[in-house]
Amino acid sequence: MRLLSLCLFCLAPALAGAQTVRSVSLQANDLIYDGLRQVIYASVPSSVGVGGNTITMINPATGVVGRSVFVGSEPGKLALSDDAQYLYVGLNGAAAIRRVDLQTFTATQQFSLGSDPIFGPFYPEDIAVAPGQALVVAVSLRRLGVSPEHGGVAIFDNGVQRPVRTQAHKSSNVIEFGATADRIYGYNNSSTEYGFRRLSVTPSGVTEVDLVRDLFSSFSADMVFDAGRVFASVGKVIDAEARTVLGTFGGVASSGQSQVRPAVDRGIVYFLDGAALRVYDLQTFVPLGAVFTVPGVSGDTRSLIRVGQSGLAFRTSGGQVFLLDMPASPPPPPPPPPCPTAPGPA
Repeated sequence: MRLLSLCLFCLAPALAGAQTVRSVSLQANDLIYDGLRQVIYASVPSSVGVGGNTITMINPATGVVGRSVFVGSEPGKLALSDDAQYLYVGLNGAAAIRRVDLQTFTATQQFSLGSDPIFGPFYPEDIAVAPGQALVVAVSLRRLGVSPEHGGVAIFDNGVQRPVRTQAHKSSNVIEFGATADRIYGYNNSSTEYGFRRLSVTPSGVTEVDLVRDLFSSFSADMVFDAGRVFASVGKVIDAEARTVLGTFGGVASSGQSQVRPAVDRGIVYFLDGAALRVYDLQTFVPLGAVFTVPGVSGDTRSLIRVGQSGLAFRTSGGQVFLLDMPASPPPPPPPPPCPTAPGPA
């Protein structure tokens, strides 16, 4: 692993509000931001050679690649506990989850995900850590050699699986915890059922509560939960508990290849489709400024994340990690002066 040239582009503020863009040369399978330590963690595959099969730090302020810790075979999906104590890493080569203690930056417990009696070991497709419970992890399970691949959702307490998991086949490939540890939202993006599900987490495991179809409809669609709402990568925002569409962000690709990241505290939502970055007002669903094309992007874009108050980051299949500074939007212009009125008759 090595850091090649750190590309820095100075951009006009009118371009979607972006001020600077840095491009770091690093092959990554996923990214996540640790706000406590102000660092990005990247899961680095074995294909990079030296430095592969690690979790590697990136300083978002400088773009400098920092320390690494070996975690196991083919690290992929990442999930962070809300107290920033533990990072959970899906291992696609080992069919397991690895926990990293971020206080010491050491890889600790590794646990397997069980197996299907016909198709063999379960692999991690998506991971979520329960709010307020750093040792409780939900995993969307994936089977190899079958379509759809989904093997259900399971709950693990400190590496031990609770006995009840959701059904395989049509269920929740993508999962997000809600505001509390007893609620998970799931979405089926692997078949035309396109089901949005509420799941209930209990001491015995996790069960499906209900299903609504076609709230948003796309293979490969992703979603993010924030402040009671689910933001879908196809441009929909959903009231998570009422299971109703609150609005649609026009111009967002419906193919499911876009990335979404809400910034509720700033009243905006970001969508990234390839190199095209769009920013929308959260209340009115209207775009803020023109579409900004991120310069120098090579390959597909994935793993759009917020970095601090005003930053974004994403990775590409071409071995890049982009760091964007998105300063606060300028205030709206003052209203025009009132039109003069013609004098009335004397």
